[in-house]
Amino acid sequence: PTLWLMSAAAAAAAAAAAALGASARVAPRRQLRVVVHAVGRTREVGWETHAAAEYTRRLARGAPPIAVRTTLHSTPEVLADEVLRLTPPVVILDQEGDQLSTEEFAEMLFARISEIHWLFAEGPRASFVVGGAGGLPPELRAGASTGAGGSGAAVERLSLSRLTLPHRMARVLLLEQIFRARELWSGDSQYHRSSSSES
Repeated sequence: PTLWLMSAAAAAAAAAAAALGASARVAPRRQLRVVVHAVGRTREVGWETHAAAEYTRRLARGAPPIAVRTTLHSTPEVLADEVLRLTPPVVILDQEGDQLSTEEFAEMLFARISEIHWLFAEGPRASFVVGGAGGLPPELRAGASTGAGGSGAAVERLSLSRLTLPHRMARVLLLEQIFRARELWSGDSQYHRSSSSES
């Protein structure tokens, strides 16, 4: 399967995002799947858990519907082992990764889905990886020979901020941005009004 490097994806997304308001976007109508891999406990509680559940519910509604599943791994080592077996597209949240605007992120996410949907019998799927309280395990850090699906090829890296964020908060921010990107791409919501407005 085709592997995408973040630098190339970011450049393509930036060019396409410039025309985002000039042409109608047609969102795919089949259900999409997002799997978030993180370190944590299945019984974790807190406002972040409730917030993540809220965005999961929102994403299940609307067009296209996006089914979100969070897979919590007991240790960073278990997380790394699982990620190294994933097939593309795989996006690792990394402070050293590329920073995209919401428009660029929407273009990257949905352009990729439209390109790779034929690879998945059950529907388009994208995997995101969030490190634990101590950050990413060494095997997944920038510069490591990280592979997807055992191919040894580099995965993509996305930075939500240069600030250090609590890993549970990073998961909420990721889901909010996926929701915002879906609303922006579908063109039928005022949730994302402009790059300078707040919702």
